[in-house]
Amino acid sequence: MKETINWNEKSSEQSFEAVQLCRENLDKVNWTNMSCNTCPDAVQLCKENLDKINWINMSQNECSDAVQLCSENIDKVDWRSMSYNPCFEAVQLCSENLDNVNWTNMSCNTCPDAVQLCKENLDKINWYWMSYNKHPEAVQLCIENMDKIDWFTMSYNDCPDAIRLFRQNIDKVNWYSMSRNKCPDAVQLCRENIDKVDWFNMSQNKFPDAVQLCRENLDKVDWVRMSYNSHPDAVQLCRENLDKVKWSIMSQNTCPDAIQLCSENLDKVNWYNMSKNSCPFAVQLCRENIDKVKWSIMSMNQCPDAVQLCRENIDKIDWTNMSCNTCSNAVQLCKENIDKVSWFNMSCNKCPEAIQLCKENSMV
Repeated sequence: MKETINWNEKSSEQSFEAVQLCRENLDKVNWTNMSCNTCPDAVQLCKENLDKINWINMSQNECSDAVQLCSENIDKVDWRSMSYNPCFEAVQLCSENLDNVNWTNMSCNTCPDAVQLCKENLDKINWYWMSYNKHPEAVQLCIENMDKIDWFTMSYNDCPDAIRLFRQNIDKVNWYSMSRNKCPDAVQLCRENIDKVDWFNMSQNKFPDAVQLCRENLDKVDWVRMSYNSHPDAVQLCRENLDKVKWSIMSQNTCPDAIQLCSENLDKVNWYNMSKNSCPFAVQLCRENIDKVKWSIMSMNQCPDAVQLCRENIDKIDWTNMSCNTCSNAVQLCKENIDKVSWFNMSCNKCPEAIQLCKENSMV
């Protein structure tokens, strides 16, 4: 059986061989994906097919050749994307076109040159996002402009320098944000201020030290959020406290360990949520319990394995929902069952293959 090429993936693949294969099959290329492919050969292929480029993606492409291509087509540049692009050449292009810079995006750009550009244009900075910028030089810029800091977003900032700043300004900490901060120093700061911890956020914090802190304060844990926490340590903590698990939420958890825990407690599984769980192991559990599957929901599941399960149970598919499924495999399944397609939903589907299918059927 001839292997089917996934042209979406092939268009994103950053290798000479993949780009060459695309070059030989131009009608199959996903130009949205090719436009953000950082392989220089991919940028060259785009250059040879300028009318097909997705300029939003090209403007955020971090390859220096992509930035050069944008500079040669300056009227096509998406400046929101370019302002967020951490490539040195991208920041340089922005510095040459200051009137076009999106300062909100530039303020959260982690390139040192972007921080420097912001420093030279202090009145343009969006301090909400600069306070969230994780680059040490961004934190330093905030320290030099303490009156401009947004302490709420700074409390989310997981740069160690940001946590050191908070140690010197403990009254400025937003504990709601800090409790979700994944920096080890942030969790330690919370540990030292245990009475201020927001346990809702700490319970969904995926950093191992955060889960350990919850383990040491079981009576404070928010078990709804812990049941949704996809870190293996969080699932293990739930395993040790089965009577506290929120099974409806656990059934949505995409961690393989969570699916295993559900498989050991089948009578507690919420099959509606399991049917929309995008983890391949969740789809496999549904396959093993086929009579429990909620097919209307499974038809919307964007996991390729879910689409395959629907393909094997074609009479169970909800075609209205399958038509808005953005997985390329789902669009292909619809294409093979064209008389069942909901064209209203397909016309709203943002998947490139869906847009193409609509064009082929005069729906756009």
